[in-house]
Amino acid sequence: MSPDPNAPRSASSAPTVAALRALFPALADAAPSTLARIVLHGIHRKATAGSVVFDARTPCAGFPLVLAGTLKVLQRYPNGRELQLYRVKPGESCLLSGSCLLGHADYTASGVAESDLELGSVREIVSRLLRAFEDKGWVDLARERIRITDRNALAALAKA
Repeated sequence: MSPDPNAPRSASSAPTVAALRALFPALADAAPSTLARIVLHGIHRKATAGSVVFDARTPCAGFPLVLAGTLKVLQRYPNGRELQLYRVKPGESCLLSGSCLLGHADYTASGVAESDLELGSVREIVSRLLRAFEDKGWVDLARERIRITDRNALAALAKA
């Protein structure tokens, strides 16, 4: 029997569907089956303050969903200096991760846990969904580009 994604869980386990809906407004209207896949198949991990979550010139391992804490995205220079680009707080998106995933490119900056951090990652689910949309003729995928080819089908899916 599969675990119930809506069941209460301990703080060390994956978030529930309700928690994802509450934290990420963009997911609030997602199909229940999509959110259940994120909860059941997404990667869930914690990082202590100061931990490197991702580093420049490394492959993007997934789209991070910050559940608790703050992720600092910064550019590091050979002379040791750092330039903070932005922060990602619970419910916000990491623009760099999205760009790297869509473009099949390595990270161009680093992500460091500014405070103790709880993350979920959904690379595999996003990739599978995009491939399924492409197979149905709804989108056209290319390096660093997604072109919508059937807006009505995607709108109907979003309303389902």
